[in-house]
Amino acid sequence: MPLSRGMRPNRAAAATPSRAPRFDLRLPVRYRGVTSCRWHYGTTRSVSASGALIRADAPVALSRWIVVEIALRGASGCLFGRGRVIRALAPAASRSRPMFAVAIGRYRIRRRSVERKAAAR
Repeated sequence: MPLSRGMRPNRAAAATPSRAPRFDLRLPVRYRGVTSCRWHYGTTRSVSASGALIRADAPVALSRWIVVEIALRGASGCLFGRGRVIRALAPAASRSRPMFAVAIGRYRIRRRSVERKAAAR
């Protein structure tokens, strides 16, 4: 798959043959548990065809199923999907935020903007 301008694969993660190539993209995200109505916000740290690493405003439990919306810069929409948290990382320092990795099994593109919603909070 050819890379778009500004997209660079994370070479360390892409070196593993069984993993999808990862791209260092900082995109606005909102997420919630599948049974929850409350949205939380974050930013992607890396994105691949199978999921994303997200710096979050609230911790998420390992193996929890979540709904994720990731803004697509340069497009008038977002990736909307459902996935499972496969890794949860506690904040490294008192000022940092938690991170988690989500494997997104099903997704579609919606004509909505997470960026507008995040700016409105």
